[in-house]
Amino acid sequence: MSKDFVDIQKIIRQGMESYLQERGFPSLENANKKQRAKALLEYYTKDIGAYLYQFDEDQIDEGLRCDGSSDLNIDFVYKHEDTFYIIQSKYKKSGCLDRDEVSGFFKIHSRILDKEFFEMNANDTVKDILSNFKKNSPVHYILLTNCQITDTIRSQFNKELQDEQKHYKTPQISWELKGLTEIKQDYKTALSSDEPIPEKVVIPLERITNHFTDKKEWSYLDLTNILDEDLPYQTILCTVKGIVLKELYKQHKERLFNYNIRGYLGQNVINKRIINTIEEDPKSFYLYNNGISAICSNLSPEETSGGHGLQIICDNFQIINGAQTTSCIGKFRDDAKLRDVRVLLKITKSADIKKESKSLNRKIITNNNSQTVIKASDFRSNDEIQIFLEKKFSTYHYKVTPPFKRIIYMPKRKKISKRSDEVFINMETLAKIIFAFHYVPYPIYANSNILFDTDSSTNGKYWDIFGENGEELCFWPEEKVKEAVAISIIWLYVSEKLKTKAKELTLQKKEGTIDYLACLAKWHYLWAYGDLIKRLYPDKMTWIVNRVVDGKLFSKENNFIDIWFEGITEKITDVLDSAYQDSKDEEDSNEAVSKGFQFKNWLRNQKAFDKLRSKFKRASTTTFTLDKAE
Repeated sequence: MSKDFVDIQKIIRQGMESYLQERGFPSLENANKKQRAKALLEYYTKDIGAYLYQFDEDQIDEGLRCDGSSDLNIDFVYKHEDTFYIIQSKYKKSGCLDRDEVSGFFKIHSRILDKEFFEMNANDTVKDILSNFKKNSPVHYILLTNCQITDTIRSQFNKELQDEQKHYKTPQISWELKGLTEIKQDYKTALSSDEPIPEKVVIPLERITNHFTDKKEWSYLDLTNILDEDLPYQTILCTVKGIVLKELYKQHKERLFNYNIRGYLGQNVINKRIINTIEEDPKSFYLYNNGISAICSNLSPEETSGGHGLQIICDNFQIINGAQTTSCIGKFRDDAKLRDVRVLLKITKSADIKKESKSLNRKIITNNNSQTVIKASDFRSNDEIQIFLEKKFSTYHYKVTPPFKRIIYMPKRKKISKRSDEVFINMETLAKIIFAFHYVPYPIYANSNILFDTDSSTNGKYWDIFGENGEELCFWPEEKVKEAVAISIIWLYVSEKLKTKAKELTLQKKEGTIDYLACLAKWHYLWAYGDLIKRLYPDKMTWIVNRVVDGKLFSKENNFIDIWFEGITEKITDVLDSAYQDSKDEEDSNEAVSKGFQFKNWLRNQKAFDKLRSKFKRASTTTFTLDKAE
């Protein structure tokens, strides 16, 4: 057995130290209990959850605002489509969770549903973020801790879990306990998403009885000639035993899913049903499960040594639909039950799997994954324009202060090892950067899926962002690439300024103030820079791009980004404060209990943005000067 070299405790400590430092808190050793729990939560959601659950960076920051007094044990909330993810974080310097902490975790759901209790006891941030929570909302609760879970605590958790499941009687609500072992597994899953795909996979077949001939036959069917004798892409159907699939997963892990547009999504509702079927009725699994779809560059049936068995040999094998089924079976412990499980497997041989941007593989992957809700950006990660931009961005550097950092563009979401000489921008972030700068910011918070929708008839913006006048492009002219790099550099620079300001306000214990909330409206800031440049200095865009990219703008004592920052901040805080005062006036004028100012809705609201835009229309070159000194 190979030794596991992952020191997850060290990795967690390093991640927590980084986030404590970024937030302006003391070191891990000197931080208090609340600060440690928050650092653990921020590390997990940003460094692991972002890859496992595909959390959006903007919504992570928003969800982390819950943690504080009167949070009802809710430290983090994330909403994806209709599903809520709610996490409670418990950092332990020594020992394990206690029984009261487990019981408190299971009380969260009932407290949210008790409207009177919730309204009287929840803080404003929790009320804001859970404003759309309904009785029938799908929700996944996670109790997160850095300690090893003892058998006693595990037993108590499972008992209370069963009690809650009996009480609510719905698969829409789920609870999960993540200790050190589970965090380690999640970390390894996220990390392996960037490993090379398996070059060769061997799939042993079984003999099953043909009920028409009453003879034993190999459990596979070549569909190529049945479907179309001229079809150049060979496709076979076969059944595989659950125990075979488990061995396949143990050998290759998440490398099986690198071309799948989503990885294993953890213990969600669907995956729990998969596990329950294996537990309760493994022989019927084949009837309830849709099966697995895979592609490869070459496949061939071969006899095993001795000629008594048959196996399918696949080169560059990738599961493009069925990551949840494969992962659940791969993690299932009872091998006896897996021997009764059968899974339908479809394998298609394509021209060259490693050129997955080409039409055939792209269509296979997209259509095999479009039946469930996933991040829209995942469908676009293999586009030729994304591969082009990945290469072009790597030739530029972030030249703010030496040593300069190489810009790494990542079309695919993957776990990265941060280096001091590199700065990373993923596809979601770049799409938001370009859209906020050239268009408007509020859809980014409301429904970022439109940024990756190619259908303009449904308000899709993908080719507005990555194409030209809504038309598809495979590459950009150099000046367009350079402009996108410049805007990205402005964004990185402004983002750091906002983080610094938020840190200062945190140290001053002003996290609930309008000034702090303004720091979270980061796409409004970038929009403001774009609006001011295009309206006040339309003929200076090329000059600005060149000075930003070559770094000369940052070598001066003052640059326009710094000069404008305070003016933009003043206008954003003024509009925010006005919205807050309006909500207070509404509360005073109505007898009904007001929900108060909802910052989340302000970010997403077009009318709120229109008020901000009208304020910037009065901006002049006097306030927002452009120093052109060389």
